[in-house]
Amino acid sequence: MIDTHNPSTSMAIIDRVQPLKYRLLLASLLLVSVLSPLTSGSSLASLLRIIMLQVALLTSIVAARQHKRLFWIAVCLGVLAFSNISFEYVELDSQVRTSSQIFLTLFFSILGVTFLIDILRSPRIDIDQICGALCVYLIIGTVWSFLFALVLKQSPGAIVFPEETALSHDHSGTLTYFSFVTLTTLGYGDIRPVTPMARTLCWLEAVIGQIFMTVLVARLVGLNLASHAKIDPDL
Repeated sequence: MIDTHNPSTSMAIIDRVQPLKYRLLLASLLLVSVLSPLTSGSSLASLLRIIMLQVALLTSIVAARQHKRLFWIAVCLGVLAFSNISFEYVELDSQVRTSSQIFLTLFFSILGVTFLIDILRSPRIDIDQICGALCVYLIIGTVWSFLFALVLKQSPGAIVFPEETALSHDHSGTLTYFSFVTLTTLGYGDIRPVTPMARTLCWLEAVIGQIFMTVLVARLVGLNLASHAKIDPDL
């Protein structure tokens, strides 16, 4: 029987799943990104969102295991974020929600940049690297949804919502939808930023999304050509 209360045993479990780190993280981030806009407006939906975020936090910490210093920073921020979003469901206080959004933003921003550097420095292409790149893309959209929420907290009229969602007290799912629509530059126009800060965040997210895809595709093509050149020097 595995003693999960033993720190060394817990580390052994984390090390064992390291080869699957980006695949596990991708699955959890997809759950957050896809299901959050579909589950809004009820207490059960809020609980489901919190559980999905907690799973994403845990899988992100697992993915950061190979970076010793970053790992413990991630653990500290992850514990703070985990505790805050857990308490958020019990105590629907705006300050608690704001704290959780700040910790989540810091947590995913730091890990997202670290994962991107690892992927760009990787000498080869494999399924884990591709999953890692997709993780970074989803992290960008997730982080911006938290930033939009923080802007909305400071200025409730910063973002204009459709009539059917304008009266909702929890815009988490809607902001996730808005963030990914902005990241992919779809721009449906059903949700509009109206303050300078909200508009600035929107164009920054759109530009970062385009730059990310351009750099990523160029890097993957370069690695692919390099790998073929090693196999066939005459290529």
